[in-house]
Amino acid sequence: MKSLQKSRNCDCARSSRCARRPTLRQKTHPSGNIPRAGVMELAIEISPERIRLGASARDWRAAIRLAGRLLMVHGAVSAEYVLAMEQVIDEAGPYCVVAPGLALPHARPGSWVSSCSVGVLVLRSPVTFGCRSNDPVDVLIPFATKDCTSHIRALAELSRMFSVPASLRTIRLARHEVEVARFFGAHPAAGGGGVWS
Repeated sequence: MKSLQKSRNCDCARSSRCARRPTLRQKTHPSGNIPRAGVMELAIEISPERIRLGASARDWRAAIRLAGRLLMVHGAVSAEYVLAMEQVIDEAGPYCVVAPGLALPHARPGSWVSSCSVGVLVLRSPVTFGCRSNDPVDVLIPFATKDCTSHIRALAELSRMFSVPASLRTIRLARHEVEVARFFGAHPAAGGGGVWS
């Protein structure tokens, strides 16, 4: 049982590649604009069904479960993946809290991921994960990938996107899910697509 639990953990929680927790540097994109899918290696497209604004969660566990349900839309991940996201935080600590107010929860790629996906959860009231430097968290960007290479690229691309202070501010100020989808470069009428289907 212990080996099965270890396999659920994200390698980046223990890997020297990601250290213990990636840190975002506050900087602007070379163009001076907020980064969009067109300037990223991975096309990040999110359908509005994978976005939830003004959600309520009593603690970080409830927030992770809400975020995970967004990835379950259209069967991109199974319930086991959502459980794995929670378990990796139990075992490795709040490694996914990468900047003040921002968490990128995820678990290791595996059979519980049927397609790459990303979601956005904005909480009405922030929750604490136990990360003194970046708590409390009100924005969660859960993601899932099918293989380790995509996993590392996705983490790097999302980290790069949110290294621009205006990115987080734009998501926090959004009044409708379609605004967030457009920010990520999605085409809501087409229902998303690309790498992050």
